[in-house]
Amino acid sequence: SIFQQMAPDGGRASGAKVAPVLRRSGLPNDALKAIWSLCDVGGAGSLDADWFSVAMHLAMRSKKGEPLPQVLPPEYVPPSAR
Repeated sequence: SIFQQMAPDGGRASGAKVAPVLRRSGLPNDALKAIWSLCDVGGAGSLDADWFSVAMHLAMRSKKGEPLPQVLPPEYVPPSAR
């Protein structure tokens, strides 16, 4: 998987590893920062596989022209974080 290719440390991928993957979406930096803010809920500066999936999902929806939510809808919160 894309997440495993980033060689996560302790099950988490750092922002430095996630950023280039998200940048490939072609979204502007402000959108990428908004996605990161929505997904790095603990402020750890890293994402686990579940939150990385949410970030990718948000990036793809945004790329299709859908606005990013101001607050992450409950249905987007991974079961591991509920």
